[in-house]
Amino acid sequence: MAMTGMMAICGLAAQGQTETPSPTLKMTPLRELASTQPKDGDQYELGSGDEITLTVIGRPELSGLHTIGPDGRITLPIAGSVTVGGLSRDDASDAIVKSLSKYYETPAATITVTKYGSNRILLLGDIEHPGPQYFDGSPTLLEAVTRGGALLSGDKNKRMPTMCYIYRGNNQIGEINLKQVAQSGDIRLRRNDTIYVPGDNERLISILGEVKNPGPVVLKEDSTLVTLLADAGGITEQAGNPEIHIFNPNKGTVAYVHFKDLIRPKGSEVSLVPGDIVYVPRSGLARFGYVMQQLAPMAQIGTVGVLAATR
Repeated sequence: MAMTGMMAICGLAAQGQTETPSPTLKMTPLRELASTQPKDGDQYELGSGDEITLTVIGRPELSGLHTIGPDGRITLPIAGSVTVGGLSRDDASDAIVKSLSKYYETPAATITVTKYGSNRILLLGDIEHPGPQYFDGSPTLLEAVTRGGALLSGDKNKRMPTMCYIYRGNNQIGEINLKQVAQSGDIRLRRNDTIYVPGDNERLISILGEVKNPGPVVLKEDSTLVTLLADAGGITEQAGNPEIHIFNPNKGTVAYVHFKDLIRPKGSEVSLVPGDIVYVPRSGLARFGYVMQQLAPMAQIGTVGVLAATR
């Protein structure tokens, strides 16, 4: 469902915070996620951290085990570095053959994935087995959550989670009802998605955009916007001196505050509540009204999806 009306924007004065009501977003996350999920049967793309076994026919000195580096490359004798990250096994073999052809006559090569180290889903929250989970294909949401195990809130009443958040990149978040997923059809996850399973009584906000570690952050009694940004690793160089936007999906309100006002002595105080979404835009981003216009098609992904302006 698309948003209706115009999103009202208010500034935060140094003396306090002012909010103007705006229409409540109505989300249909499953429809949007299903339209962007990887296709079943797509060829696996090699990536950083994958271990591959290269076999060059008739050339044992060129064959062996390789770990794809952070730049997506492996290094071969004589031929030097070859980019294989982002390629299927067949395309990577062709790239290697092309590189070796400069030095060897009619080489032939095959690649086998020995260890899947790049196809990672990160599981966080109040579950039994948090941490990175590795898959040899495109996992479904229920597969990933099942690996996480039961909720830990109250050992006497352990149960499987009924809801979670999907964080995709640094600017998208979806709130997912797992019972609805089980009933209407599972969805496939993308590489490097983060799945957060909140506890029954957890106070959580989301920090997205130009921060070093976008995603969920626990809201403590003494938390301030400055300490919460620090918990997210701080703002990036691309943010510059940003105008930070705070979205409350429950009230349908948006407010903003300049970062410089937060860090100066006796700077602005910003009150946050569980469920708030803090967005740190890139330096030079157009007015936030542009961002909110982009929310109309992205609203279906979950709690909110904020699109940064193109470089």
